[in-house]
Amino acid sequence: MLAEEAMHILGEISLNISLILYLVFYLPQLLRNRDSNALNQLSIYFHALLMLAASTDLLYGFGTIDQWQYRMVSITTFTCVIWQHKQLLQHYKNNKAQIKLHIILLALVCWWLTIIYMLLHKDIGHNFFVAMGWVERVAYSCYGIPQIIKQMRNHSAIAISAAYLYMTLATAALDTTSAWCLGWPAPSIFGAPLALLINITLLIQIYISKKNAQQLSIIN
Repeated sequence: MLAEEAMHILGEISLNISLILYLVFYLPQLLRNRDSNALNQLSIYFHALLMLAASTDLLYGFGTIDQWQYRMVSITTFTCVIWQHKQLLQHYKNNKAQIKLHIILLALVCWWLTIIYMLLHKDIGHNFFVAMGWVERVAYSCYGIPQIIKQMRNHSAIAISAAYLYMTLATAALDTTSAWCLGWPAPSIFGAPLALLINITLLIQIYISKKNAQQLSIIN
């Protein structure tokens, strides 16, 4: 009994710490996006997968997680991703890439209209929201892959904020702790390891890119 109570307290503590980090974790990336050179290096497919993850996380959070902190985080993350979409649309004005962004936005609107229709007209069970959790986990685990590929091709890693990645690593560890301690569904318990690996790879690319830039400056 004492062990269960201690686990619950630990889960609540990690949840509250992650809440604070989540409220600000994407701000460094939104600030980085103000640099047109950095935004030009941001993969649109990275952004599309992040938008899918944030959208499904809203459903997963409100459908399966009781803690208000998780739901607030879901809303905050979705808002940040929508703001990033606005930044990309402004950056790619009168550009072919803007077509892709409009397609992504149209797909998002159609997605939410379908979900709203299903919620209003069908009896959606718990398993549906758990399935959304798995979609969210897969998207969050893979969203960095297009960015890694683009950075390898361009030999540049200026698009992603290192501060954002560090906070993402911290929140992933905290989320896993909360999931085990508070008895969250399987997507929350097992979804973090691959995402951690992807984010570490992005950090390594940033380190290598900065090191190469320093060496070039010394040579010049």
